[in-house]
Amino acid sequence: MFLRILVCVLPVILCLTGCDRTAKLTRLKSGVTFEVHSILATASANTISMPAPDTGEEVFLFVNPLVTAADVVFATATTDEFDLVALNVIVNKAAGATLAAATATPGSRLGVVVNGKLIFVSPVVTATISNSFAISGSFNIEDWNAILE
Repeated sequence: MFLRILVCVLPVILCLTGCDRTAKLTRLKSGVTFEVHSILATASANTISMPAPDTGEEVFLFVNPLVTAADVVFATATTDEFDLVALNVIVNKAAGATLAAATATPGSRLGVVVNGKLIFVSPVVTATISNSFAISGSFNIEDWNAILE
């Protein structure tokens, strides 16, 4: 059983750490709120409205998050060979299954809320997301390190 878990988890860890020689697996800082929400096309009783960080467009987030900080097993801030910065996140099995169900249909959109502020809106999800994902955009390494231990 242990060997099966190691075989399944090791490639994910290697993938995350292989992108940046200085990457290390860390956790979110205590007290940081981190949520991934489905984005809906229109407002309803089950949505909250927030402005998109880059455009100011009104975005309607489904009230119940798909992922919360409690679901995050590891997170690491990395830069690649082109100096693009990303937060690589690994979530637990339950959150991975929830993400997979929510992103199974191409065209869905997700929003990431950190400490009550919408910081990222995916244009369109084109593939199913499950236990690991990366968030990149107009962030620097210090932005991500501020929420990591």
